[in-house]
Amino acid sequence: LRTEIAYTGATASVVYPGWTATPIAKVAFGGNATVTKMIEAAFPAWLRKPISPEYMAQAIVKGVQRRQPRIFAPVRWVPFSILRGMFSVASDAMVIRHKKLQ
Repeated sequence: LRTEIAYTGATASVVYPGWTATPIAKVAFGGNATVTKMIEAAFPAWLRKPISPEYMAQAIVKGVQRRQPRIFAPVRWVPFSILRGMFSVASDAMVIRHKKLQ
């Protein structure tokens, strides 16, 4: 979006949210055993900890007020977001080799 509207002088922020405690996330983490097992196998516990919708909303407001091009919440996701191309290759390989996910 930022690239598409750059010629107009407008800007946009991109939000990179972590696991947010919403009804959809609750279904993923507790309502579907298969998905829950996959998430538990793929992510360490400190990355699976959900944040509150209020926390996410505050991060978005703060980021927009500061006109940040990228808004990360929580900050523990920053390294994964920045290096997502490399992590995608590694996580794909891990999923392929992980016996519980096959």
